[in-house]
Amino acid sequence: MAIPNLYDIMIPLLESVSDSKEHHWSEVAEVLSKHFNLTEDEKNQVLPSRKDLIFANRVKWAKLGLSKAGLLITTHRGIWQITPSGLDLLKTRIENINDKYLYEHYPTYKEWKDSFTTKQRTKGIESATTSLEKPPEELIDDAFQGIKLHLIDEILETVKNCSPKFFENLVLDLLFKMGYGGSREEVMHTGRSGDGGIDGVINEDKLGLDKVYVQAKRWNNSVPLDTVKSFTASLMPQRARKGIIITTSTFPDSARKFVDSIDPKIVLIDGITLANLMIEHDVGVSTRHSYEIKKIDHDYFVEE
Repeated sequence: MAIPNLYDIMIPLLESVSDSKEHHWSEVAEVLSKHFNLTEDEKNQVLPSRKDLIFANRVKWAKLGLSKAGLLITTHRGIWQITPSGLDLLKTRIENINDKYLYEHYPTYKEWKDSFTTKQRTKGIESATTSLEKPPEELIDDAFQGIKLHLIDEILETVKNCSPKFFENLVLDLLFKMGYGGSREEVMHTGRSGDGGIDGVINEDKLGLDKVYVQAKRWNNSVPLDTVKSFTASLMPQRARKGIIITTSTFPDSARKFVDSIDPKIVLIDGITLANLMIEHDVGVSTRHSYEIKKIDHDYFVEE
């Protein structure tokens, strides 16, 4: 079963605390995970750009909506309790509620939603709380991932139009940014004919205790297995044990199985991985906007 949205969580959440006793939110989340038959993988699924657990985060946001409607209260930090209004709602035996239902039946919820909408509209944008199917963090994360996917496509298209020499230098720049080599000047560009495809050599660490041999090619089609074998063979005269092949395209499964079965150690980096590494290490990209998402520091409010 897929992770339920906020609306699907609301009624089961109220039912889980319908004994009118106080319940810790983690206890409620565990009961709800069993109610929805979530697997361990689904319970532990996190947002790609954050450490928050998706399901636990949705439970907290479902609780927020119920609280704004006066159906649930927080009696202590992390402790939830149903209200008389919450019990009355359960007596109606309603199976599901949504944003429209809460908006039309609970004035405090309507006031809360209107306050967000009014503030956002004065700025000419829609509120992230217009729909509670996903928490704002997930909406932001979805938008972030969409922007990143577009950027990956743009990076690969641009890289494929670069000259071979520029691409080889780009790869060495990236490896240097990732911590290889002592200084950029120490990164060696080779690219001689008959060298088996070795385009560069870089120190594995700042002390130069080992060297990594690099092949960088802007292939359009999947990299042939023979190319990977040829590069591997070219390392033997160098007595090298480590190599990297980087491409703008992909590697066949046969190539990945081959490098898993041999010594020296060969790492294969395809186009998608290359673009992600360039984004992570700021090679060929720059920050256009930066947003900080802050949360309350509960430790600050602990009174001794």
